[in-house]
Amino acid sequence: MNTEQDFDFTILACPADPLDMHLHATKIGDPNLLRVAFVTGGRFVGTDDEEVWTIEHLVKLLESDGEGWEMRLIAERKFICVSDEAWTFFEFLEHATYGRMRASGVVTGAQIGTGAFSTTC
Repeated sequence: MNTEQDFDFTILACPADPLDMHLHATKIGDPNLLRVAFVTGGRFVGTDDEEVWTIEHLVKLLESDGEGWEMRLIAERKFICVSDEAWTFFEFLEHATYGRMRASGVVTGAQIGTGAFSTTC
């Protein structure tokens, strides 16, 4: 089993802005901001088998909700440097209905300029 000592946790090498943007976009119910936060062709992979969504599917869910939903970061977000161009991340979130959740995903060098990412939850 891997422990934190087995990985190079590089907090400052990868900007958190697209991840914070995603949380903010869902909180305020802003589909356009949500589109900016995700990389073109990215997928949201949730915990259920059916939760493999394109950004447009996620936007439809956000728009159908009408108010958005808040997921609050409850612990320091961690990045694992995979290469000079790619980082994986994981974070712990709190949702009013679903409670505590762990989310993870990938940010690539190409996404840094656009501030976009792809995620799994």
